[in-house]
Amino acid sequence: MDRRIVGRPSLDGCWVDRWSLGLCILGRRRCPRRSDSSVIKVQRAERRLLPIYGLTALLAIVSAIAVLATLHVTALADGGPPWWLMAAAFFAAEATGVHVEFRRESMTLCLTEIPLVLGLVFVGPALLVAERLLGTFLLLGVVEKQRPVKLLFNLARSAAETLIAVAVFRVLVGGSDPLAIRAWAAVAVAMLVSDQFSDFVVKLAIRIAEGGGVEDASVMRVISRMTVLVNSALGLLLVFAVTTRPSIAALVTLVAFGVFWGMRGYALLNDRSRTLEHLFEFTSEIGPAVDLNSIASVILRRTENLLRADRAQIVIFPDKSNVAAVRVHMDSKGNVTTSQAPEIDIDSEPWRSVFEGNALRLPADMPASGTYRVLADLEAAEALIHPLATTSGVIGALIAVDRSGQGSSFLEDEARLLETIAQHAAGAIEKGRLVDLLRSELNEKRHRSLHDGLTGLPNRIYFEERVSERLAEAGPNGHVSVMLMDLNRFKDVNDTLGHGVGDHLLQAIANRLANNSRGTDLVARLGGDEFGILVSSIASEEEAVSIAQRIIALFDLPFEFDGRSFSIGASLGIAMHPLHGHSPDILLQRADVAMYVAKVAGQGWSVYNPEFDRNSPQRLLLGGDLARAIEDDELVVHYQAILDVETQTLVGAEALVRWQHPVRGLIGPDAFIDLAEERNLAGPLARFVLRRALMECADWRANGRMIGVAVNCSVSNLLDSSFADDISTLLSICDVPAAALTIEVTESMQVLENPRAVETLERIHNLGVKVAVDDFGTGYSSLAYLRRLPIDQVKIDRSFVQQMLTHTDDAAIVGAIVELCRSLGMRVVAEGVETEEVWSALRAMGCDRAQGYWVSRPVSATAFVELSERIPVSILLD
Repeated sequence: MDRRIVGRPSLDGCWVDRWSLGLCILGRRRCPRRSDSSVIKVQRAERRLLPIYGLTALLAIVSAIAVLATLHVTALADGGPPWWLMAAAFFAAEATGVHVEFRRESMTLCLTEIPLVLGLVFVGPALLVAERLLGTFLLLGVVEKQRPVKLLFNLARSAAETLIAVAVFRVLVGGSDPLAIRAWAAVAVAMLVSDQFSDFVVKLAIRIAEGGGVEDASVMRVISRMTVLVNSALGLLLVFAVTTRPSIAALVTLVAFGVFWGMRGYALLNDRSRTLEHLFEFTSEIGPAVDLNSIASVILRRTENLLRADRAQIVIFPDKSNVAAVRVHMDSKGNVTTSQAPEIDIDSEPWRSVFEGNALRLPADMPASGTYRVLADLEAAEALIHPLATTSGVIGALIAVDRSGQGSSFLEDEARLLETIAQHAAGAIEKGRLVDLLRSELNEKRHRSLHDGLTGLPNRIYFEERVSERLAEAGPNGHVSVMLMDLNRFKDVNDTLGHGVGDHLLQAIANRLANNSRGTDLVARLGGDEFGILVSSIASEEEAVSIAQRIIALFDLPFEFDGRSFSIGASLGIAMHPLHGHSPDILLQRADVAMYVAKVAGQGWSVYNPEFDRNSPQRLLLGGDLARAIEDDELVVHYQAILDVETQTLVGAEALVRWQHPVRGLIGPDAFIDLAEERNLAGPLARFVLRRALMECADWRANGRMIGVAVNCSVSNLLDSSFADDISTLLSICDVPAAALTIEVTESMQVLENPRAVETLERIHNLGVKVAVDDFGTGYSSLAYLRRLPIDQVKIDRSFVQQMLTHTDDAAIVGAIVELCRSLGMRVVAEGVETEEVWSALRAMGCDRAQGYWVSRPVSATAFVELSERIPVSILLD
C-alpha cells in the first residue's frame, strides 16, 4: 500500500517517492536557496535526519537477525512458484498502482499483498524476504534509480514488514492446515498488522525529518484497509488455485492485474472528468465577476483546487501605474491580499522569459540558476508559472506552488491545465481592470461634478442633495439648520490684489471651515465667496446660534499664506427646519435673506425672521434683476412628466420656471415668485412661461408626441382682463390646440370671491383650455371651488400623497378626493409620488394621473425630450 499525505513526504507503501524539506537532504535533492534564517533551518533539518539513518540501520539489523534465525524454517506447503517468479511478482505488484484522491488527500493502491500471501504459504521466511527484496530492488534501484539512502530505507522497511507478516501468520495458524478456514483469518490479520507497522514506520520518519506528525484522512484509512483485505482475498484465491489446479493460477493472476488496470483506467477517467467539471465551474464563476478582488479570489481558489497545489499566486507586472510588480495571494483566512514584489524584474531571467510569453516549470531538483531564486522567493520546492497574456500583451503570471496530495511533482497534464486557467484568468483580469478604470473615471467625474474645483469643498448641487436627505431623515419635527455665509468686502480683495490672491484666500477659508466643523455637519462652497453650512443633530435654535457664533469667530484670526497676512470678515444667515421652511429651496432662500440682514447690520450672524422678507437688501437687488431677467431671457423653464397611472404612459408635463442668475446661479421659484407679485412682474413672468411652454409643446406635437402642458398662474394673472386674450393669441401663434394646455390655479379666497378672477377662468375655459385646481385640499373652501369654478382637473397636494401609506387619515383623504372627482366627472392628478408603493396604491384607488420624483424630477426641455423617448406616449387625445 502507498499512502501520500497532503504537503508531506511519503515513506510507507510500495516505495518512497517524494520528500519535503528535511527529506530533500536525505535524498540529496538540491533544495531552493533561501535567506540565512532558512539555511539555518536546513542545517537543523539535516541534523534531525541523523535518527533516520539510525532507524534504517535498526530495521536492517533486526531484519537480518530474523532472517538468519529462520534460515532453517521451511515453507508450510509444497508446490509454490520458483524464486525468480516470486521476485518478478513482487516487482510487478509494486509497479502496478492505482492513484486514489479524496479532496486534498491521496494514496497509491498496489498489489503487494497478493505475492506476499503466496509467500506466507509456499516460501520459507528467509527466502521470502530475499524474493521481495530482489523484486523491490529491481524496481526502485534499477528502474527508478532511487538514491542510496532512500533505497536502503525502503528495502529495510520492506524486509521488516515481510517478517512481521510471516510471524503473525505462523503464530495464528500454529500447526493447523495453512489452507484451512482458520488460515484465512490469519492471512487477513497478518496483512493488516504488517500494513499498520509500515504506516507507523513512515510516520515516525516524517516526524523525525520535519518535527511534526502526519494524520491520514479517515476515508483514506478505510480505503487502505479495504484494499489490503481485497488483495489478501485475491492472494488466498491464488493459493488455492496453485494447490488444486495450477493451470488456473495464471488466469487468477491475469484477473487480478486486469482488475487493477481497469481501476487505474477508471481513476484516470474520473480524474479527467472531475477536472473538466472544475474547469466548467471555474469559467461559470469567473464570467460574472467584474470586481478585481472577486476575480483574483476565484482564480487563486480554483487554481489551487484544479492543480491540487499548496498555494497559488498572481503576479502583475509593472506598468504605467505600478513602479514595481504586485504579488496577489490568499491569506490563511481566504482573503485576497496584495504586496509589492520588487524582486520580480522583467528585464532579467527567468521573468523576462515569462514576460515574453513563455511558460516555466521549476522542478524541485533543478540545477542552480536564476530560476533557483524564484523558488526561494516563493518559498517553494517546485512551481509552475504561466504568463497572463491579453490582446495588449503579457500583464503578469499565474503561479501554482507545490503539488499537494500527490506522490510526484507537477506533471505535463498540470502544466496544460494551468495554461487553460491562465487564458481565462488573463481575460477576466483585463476585464476587471477595465471595469475598475471605468468605475474610477465615473467616480472622478461624479466627484468633480459635485465638488468645487478651487477649494475641494462640496458644491451647490451636492449641498442641496444633502439638505434634502437630512430633511427626510429628520422628519416633520426634526431640527436641521441651513446656514449661508458671505465674505465681507471680498470683491475688494480681487480688485486690489488680483484673483490669484482671492483664490488663495478662498482656499484658506475653506480649509479653516472644514477643519473646525463637527463631523456631522457639511461645509460647501455655493459659488463666488458664498459658503453653505448644513447643521444637523441639533436640539434647538439656540444650539444653531452657538455654532454660528463659533464659525464667525474663526475670522477673528487673520489668514496667512505666501508670507502675507489677510484679515476678512463674514456674515452668516441661519434658517431652521421646521420653523422657517420644509424644503431646501425655501431654507436656502431664507438663510440668504438672514445673511444679508446680518451683513447690512454688521452683526456677523442673524436668524431668519419673516419680517426680513419685505425689506431685505437682497430682495431689493433681486427685484431689479428680475425685470431684466425676463427681458433678457435669463429665465428657464423645466418640465416634470405627468403619467397615466394605469398605463404608465406619458400624457403631459408641468412647466416650472427657474431663474439662471448670472451671479447666484440657478434660483428656484420660491425665491422670486412672491417678489414678482410685489414688483408687478407676475404678468410678464406668466406670459414668458406660457410662450416657452407652448413653443416646446408645439415641437413635441410636431414630432409625434401628442402630449399637453400645464402652466401655473397666480391670482394677479386672473385679475388681468387681458390674460385670457393673451392665452388665445399665444395658442394661435404657437399653433397648439387649446385642449393641449392646462392652466393650474391654487385654491384661495381671492379667486373664489373675486368676480373678475372667476370671469377670467370662465373665458379661459371657453377657449377649450383645461382648468386645474393645484394643491387641492390645502386652501380655502375646496368644495366651493369645485362647485362654483369651471374645473376640469384636481391635483391632490403632495402633503397627503407622500404620507398616505403611513397615515391612514391621509390615505382616507386621497381616496375621498378620488371618489368625489370621479362622481363629478373630473380628472385627478396626484403630486409628489416618490415610491412605487405609493404609485400602486393610487392605481388601486382609481387615480387618473400622477407626477413626482419616482417618475422624474423637473428637467430641462432637452432632457424632457430624451425622457419622452424612453417613456411610451399615450395614444389617447388629452
